Amino acid sequence: MAIYLEIRKAAEDDQQAIYIFSREDGAQGELLIRKRTGEIELKAAMPGDSEEKGLWLRAAHKIRSHWRAGEFPEVMTWAA
Repeated sequence: MAIYLEIRKAAEDDQQAIYIFSREDGAQGELLIRKRTGEIELKAAMPGDSEEKGLWLRAAHKIRSHWRAGEFPEVMTWAA
């Protein structure tokens, strides 16, 4: 089964950025990344996500990889 997530920046300030991640069926979740530390917090779980699926962890990994490069892009994707 293929997995595709779209990750869009919803808000940003000097301290943090908030991202909405969604599947093709429209289900959404929300993550916050602290700019100074790279700490990511799950703000709202995506319906149907679980520890086994770990969709929010995939989105968090993609966001953190951009953070390491000093980037906070408007749009990202994750696919497998």
